[in-house]
Parts: sequence; C-alpha cells; structure tokens
Amino acid sequence: MKATLLDWRCPLVELAPADTLLFYDLFFKLIDYTNEKYRVVPGLTKASGSDDVSPEDTMPVRDKLWESDVIGQIIADNPLGFAGLELSLVSSWNRRLVGDFIIFRHLKKYSVFMLHGNLYGVVGMVSPIEEVFPSFILPLCSKAVLLPFEDKIIYDSLFFTYRLTFGSGIRENFNDEYRELKKTVGVITSL
Repeated sequence: MKATLLDWRCPLVELAPADTLLFYDLFFKLIDYTNEKYRVVPGLTKASGSDDVSPEDTMPVRDKLWESDVIGQIIADNPLGFAGLELSLVSSWNRRLVGDFIIFRHLKKYSVFMLHGNLYGVVGMVSPIEEVFPSFILPLCSKAVLLPFEDKIIYDSLFFTYRLTFGSGIRENFNDEYRELKKTVGVITSL
C-alpha cells in the first residue's frame, strides 16, 4: 500500500484557491483536534500551519476523524469555534463516502471513481487527480474518503493505493459496468 498526500502548495487547478485553502485549514484543524483528543499518534507534529505533513503518520488520525461518532461530536460541540460557512462545510462532511474505490477514468471535468455500483465524479483540489495517477496506470484500487464541497465531490487529500494489477478480463468487466452505469444512472457529481 502506498500513501499519497497531494501537495497543497501546488498550483491550484480544480477548486478556487480560496476554497482549497479553506478546505486545508478546516481539515488540518480537525486532524490536530482529533489527535489531541484521542491521542491516536502521540508526538505527531501539528498539521495546521505545517509545511510538511506526513501521510503515513496522518492516516490513522484521519481514519479516527471519519468515524461517525467522532466527526458527529465535533459538529455537535463545535470545540474549534467554526462559524457560518466553516461549520456548514464541516457538517456537510457527514455525507462522506469512505471505501476502497476503483479510480477508473479521467474525464475533462473530473475523475471517475467506482464503488458499489455507482460512479462518482471527483475533482482535484490543487491539481487534477490525473497528475498523480496518470491514465496509463488505471484502473487503480485506492482507499479514499470522498467529501462534498459545495456542488462538487472532493477527497480528503489522502489516498492509499493498493498494488494490484487487473487482468484484461476484470478490466473489461469494469468497462462494461462503467458503460452500463453511465447510461442508466449517470455519474454522481455532488453528495
């Protein structure tokens, strides 16, 4: 398994710069709070304000954050004093999707992730997902957390990819499933 934290300092492409900065400000505050409260990774350097965040060290804290009782309690108690838009965005993350997705295809407006008979159009935050996972390595199995961000679907900046190779038969099954789902249900672009 390989961890990837997409560098939030890269040129901004998918989300507006202010939206990207807002996401990382909120996310890193949530990571720091979760680690302090639950002591998931003792001695972990604070993510807020840091120029270097370790994906491997941050992942267990991120997993704890997305447990329903943890994020739900943060939203209910609001210990970080989020107001207005900030609290609304964090509250919307109750509609997150957590799972082992197949990153299947890159299209002009988003990358298509497959999970349990659904297709999700996911946008990059600081650069297209295709820059990290080029088309020639797809399909790719990745543990990810998809989040609503206004009218888009983003991810929480951490991907864990599995070193799996799909044979021609399974790739053809993915293609068939993609075509059928695109025709019947379409690609979900907001949560």
